[in-house]
Amino acid sequence: PSPQPAPGPTPEPAPPPACDEADILGSLARLRGVQAVSEISCGKYVRGEARCFSLTFTQRLDHAQGEKAGVFSQSARLIHRGCDRPTTIMDNGYALRSSAYDLEPSLAFQTNVLDLEHRFQGQSTPKLLADNWRYLSIENAAADMHEVIVGLRDFYRGRLVSTGASKGGITAIYHRFLHPSDLDGTIAYVAPA
Repeated sequence: PSPQPAPGPTPEPAPPPACDEADILGSLARLRGVQAVSEISCGKYVRGEARCFSLTFTQRLDHAQGEKAGVFSQSARLIHRGCDRPTTIMDNGYALRSSAYDLEPSLAFQTNVLDLEHRFQGQSTPKLLADNWRYLSIENAAADMHEVIVGLRDFYRGRLVSTGASKGGITAIYHRFLHPSDLDGTIAYVAPA
């Protein structure tokens, strides 16, 4: 048998994208899991200087199985105020509203805001088969939030706080319980858990 060549050095993973104000659209497009991003109008419910974006993330149907169970597209909306600003991430609990809007923490601290549509709601509904409903769990919703935060952690260097109301508040609490090192804080509203 012929000798096998010695393995070369393992290539280093690509560094996470830096938040670049000069090319915010391009740097958002390079975020982990982002399959589409476009700039949208912020509308009347966003106060102060901001740019707004629509994002689509690729998520696993079942995070415990990896991509074996399949994937779906999860919609999000971002209010971007600055690369150096803190960020509030909210699992909406349901479908995204028709326009971007500020949250209580974002008004108080002028944060970036990522509003994540809940899995199996609105545009974030996979091709539904009878057996897909078993993947609509609080663990998978919390893992959706975790996957997005992993990408945002290196992008936005400021503090990161989760929030949500009702079903979104429950998701924020379970996300904090299952992935406590993801965040600097959690503000859960009306979370009947």
